[in-house]
Amino acid sequence: MGKLPEFDDWKWPWDKGEVDEEKAARLVYNARKAEETAAEKLSEQKTRVSELEGELGDARSAQSGDQAATEKTISELRKKVGELEGADPTARPEDTRQIAQLQVALELGLTARDAKRLVGDDYDEILADGKDFAKDHGIEIPGENSDDDDDEGDDDESTAPPIQSPQSSLRSGFQGKNVGLPSNPTEAEKFLPPLFA
Repeated sequence: MGKLPEFDDWKWPWDKGEVDEEKAARLVYNARKAEETAAEKLSEQKTRVSELEGELGDARSAQSGDQAATEKTISELRKKVGELEGADPTARPEDTRQIAQLQVALELGLTARDAKRLVGDDYDEILADGKDFAKDHGIEIPGENSDDDDDEGDDDESTAPPIQSPQSSLRSGFQGKNVGLPSNPTEAEKFLPPLFA
């Protein structure tokens, strides 16, 4: 059905001055019937649109759930790739363990010989064993306050390396006071006589 023209250009269904009641009634009836049919079609279309919106919402929620799981998996895989890229592929486990032992020894002020005694499968376990070793052998750990400080009122923190003072049962005959000097060469030089006079 084409678009209706303006009223002045529209052709009347009867001649002017002559009204056929049956034709008029038929026109009104057909117009009302077309309006009723259009309203039914509109109602059907609204119902269909509502069903499609529901299906679309379900599809989006399912997709977002799948997408969240996919993004989590991708994130985990990226983390693993980063760890593998950071690891040295040629490093043997025993080399990695030895490096961890030496790092712990350096941090705690232990000797290289003491480092070989430390046990553990990873850095954290070796560090815990190193702390126990230092505590058992009376070695002060830098940055940790011990409960049995022998320093009386000496609160200034020194940047000097830790002093290793093993307890010995041997007597040297020295009668003076045992002074714990830092193992810093420039500081020790102050206490030595000059080599060339």
